[in-house]
Amino acid sequence: MMKRIAFALIFLSILSFMIVALSNPLRKSEDGIRADLLKLIPLDTEMQEAISIVKGKDKWTIDWVDEEDGIVVGPYGPGTVLVLNNEKRIGEKSMLVYLGYYYKYCFIQTDVSAFFAFDENSKLIEIAILKSMNVL
Repeated sequence: MMKRIAFALIFLSILSFMIVALSNPLRKSEDGIRADLLKLIPLDTEMQEAISIVKGKDKWTIDWVDEEDGIVVGPYGPGTVLVLNNEKRIGEKSMLVYLGYYYKYCFIQTDVSAFFAFDENSKLIEIAILKSMNVL
Protein backbone atom coordinates (compact mmCIF):
# COMPACT_ATOMS: atom_id res chain seq x y z
CA MET A 1 0.00 0.00 0.00
CA MET A 2 2.78 2.45 0.91
CA LYS A 3 4.57 1.71 -2.37
CA ARG A 4 1.43 2.60 -4.32
CA ILE A 5 1.00 5.85 -2.43
CA ALA A 6 4.66 6.76 -2.95
CA PHE A 7 4.44 5.89 -6.65
CA ALA A 8 1.25 7.95 -7.01
CA LEU A 9 2.86 10.96 -5.30
CA ILE A 10 5.95 10.75 -7.49
CA PHE A 11 3.82 10.36 -10.62
CA LEU A 12 1.61 13.33 -9.69
CA SER A 13 4.67 15.47 -8.92
CA ILE A 14 6.24 14.69 -12.29
CA LEU A 15 2.94 15.26 -14.09
CA SER A 16 2.44 18.61 -12.33
CA PHE A 17 5.97 19.71 -13.21
CA MET A 18 5.44 18.77 -16.87
CA ILE A 19 2.12 20.62 -17.09
CA VAL A 20 3.62 23.78 -15.61
CA ALA A 21 6.73 23.56 -17.82
CA LEU A 22 4.84 22.87 -21.03
CA SER A 23 2.27 25.59 -20.40
CA ASN A 24 4.97 28.28 -20.73
CA PRO A 25 4.25 30.08 -24.04
CA LEU A 26 7.98 30.82 -24.48
CA ARG A 27 8.52 27.10 -25.13
CA LYS A 28 6.66 27.44 -28.43
CA SER A 29 8.60 27.61 -31.69
CA GLU A 30 9.84 30.99 -32.88
CA ASP A 31 6.97 31.05 -35.41
CA GLY A 32 4.46 30.24 -32.66
CA ILE A 33 5.75 33.05 -30.42
CA ARG A 34 5.74 35.45 -33.39
CA ALA A 35 2.11 34.53 -34.17
CA ASP A 36 1.13 35.16 -30.52
CA LEU A 37 2.86 38.55 -30.56
CA LEU A 38 1.17 39.53 -33.83
CA LYS A 39 -2.21 38.84 -32.23
CA LEU A 40 -1.29 41.22 -29.41
CA ILE A 41 0.59 43.78 -31.54
CA PRO A 42 -0.58 43.47 -35.16
CA LEU A 43 1.31 44.74 -38.18
CA ASP A 44 0.71 48.49 -38.82
CA THR A 45 0.64 49.21 -35.06
CA GLU A 46 2.22 52.58 -34.27
CA MET A 47 5.61 52.37 -32.55
CA GLN A 48 4.47 54.31 -29.47
CA GLU A 49 1.41 52.06 -29.10
CA ALA A 50 3.64 48.97 -29.37
CA ILE A 51 5.91 50.42 -26.68
CA SER A 52 2.88 51.04 -24.44
CA ILE A 53 1.65 47.46 -24.91
CA VAL A 54 5.10 46.05 -24.08
CA LYS A 55 5.42 48.26 -21.00
CA GLY A 56 2.05 46.91 -19.82
CA LYS A 57 3.45 43.38 -19.63
CA ASP A 58 5.00 42.62 -16.23
CA LYS A 59 7.74 40.25 -17.31
CA TRP A 60 8.76 41.94 -20.58
CA THR A 61 11.50 44.56 -20.74
CA ILE A 62 12.51 46.87 -23.54
CA ASP A 63 16.25 46.48 -24.07
CA TRP A 64 16.44 49.31 -26.62
CA VAL A 65 14.47 51.46 -29.03
CA ASP A 66 16.29 52.74 -32.12
CA GLU A 67 14.55 55.52 -34.05
CA GLU A 68 17.27 55.59 -36.71
CA ASP A 69 17.80 51.98 -37.77
CA GLY A 70 15.85 48.79 -38.44
CA ILE A 71 16.70 45.25 -37.42
CA VAL A 72 19.30 43.01 -39.01
CA VAL A 73 18.43 39.40 -39.73
CA GLY A 74 21.26 37.07 -40.70
CA PRO A 75 21.17 33.42 -41.70
CA TYR A 76 21.25 32.43 -38.01
CA GLY A 77 18.34 34.63 -36.94
CA PRO A 78 17.73 38.22 -35.91
CA GLY A 79 20.56 40.17 -34.37
CA THR A 80 23.28 38.14 -36.11
CA VAL A 81 24.91 41.17 -37.64
CA LEU A 82 28.40 40.49 -39.01
CA VAL A 83 27.71 37.34 -40.99
CA LEU A 84 29.60 37.66 -44.28
CA ASN A 85 27.10 40.09 -45.81
CA ASN A 86 24.32 37.48 -45.84
CA GLU A 87 22.18 39.58 -43.56
CA LYS A 88 19.27 41.79 -44.55
CA ARG A 89 18.07 44.96 -42.90
CA ILE A 90 14.35 45.32 -42.21
CA GLY A 91 12.70 48.65 -41.42
CA GLU A 92 13.87 52.13 -40.55
CA LYS A 93 13.26 51.94 -36.78
CA SER A 94 13.41 49.10 -34.29
CA MET A 95 12.91 47.84 -30.77
CA LEU A 96 14.30 44.84 -28.89
CA VAL A 97 12.10 43.29 -26.20
CA TYR A 98 13.23 40.64 -23.74
CA LEU A 99 10.25 38.31 -23.26
CA GLY A 100 11.71 36.02 -20.60
CA TYR A 101 13.32 32.63 -20.22
CA TYR A 102 12.71 28.99 -19.48
CA TYR A 103 14.90 26.07 -18.49
CA LYS A 104 15.61 23.10 -20.67
CA TYR A 105 17.00 20.00 -18.93
CA CYS A 106 17.13 21.95 -15.62
CA PHE A 107 20.51 23.57 -16.38
CA ILE A 108 20.17 25.19 -19.82
CA GLN A 109 18.48 28.58 -19.67
CA THR A 110 16.80 29.64 -22.91
CA ASP A 111 16.31 33.41 -23.23
CA VAL A 112 13.64 34.65 -25.64
CA SER A 113 13.73 38.08 -27.27
CA ALA A 114 11.62 39.78 -29.93
CA PHE A 115 12.96 42.23 -32.51
CA PHE A 116 10.33 44.67 -33.78
CA ALA A 117 10.90 46.47 -37.10
CA PHE A 118 9.04 49.66 -38.00
CA ASP A 119 8.88 51.59 -41.27
CA GLU A 120 9.73 55.27 -41.76
CA ASN A 121 6.18 56.17 -40.57
CA SER A 122 6.71 54.25 -37.29
CA LYS A 123 4.31 51.45 -38.32
CA LEU A 124 5.17 47.86 -37.33
CA ILE A 125 6.24 45.83 -40.38
CA GLU A 126 7.93 42.76 -38.89
CA ILE A 127 8.62 40.82 -35.70
CA ALA A 128 11.53 38.37 -35.45
CA ILE A 129 12.13 36.04 -32.51
CA LEU A 130 15.53 35.02 -31.15
CA LYS A 131 16.10 32.19 -28.68
CA SER A 132 19.55 31.93 -27.13
CA MET A 133 20.76 29.29 -24.69
CA ASN A 134 23.07 29.64 -21.72
CA VAL A 135 24.46 26.69 -19.77
CA LEU A 136 24.40 27.45 -16.06
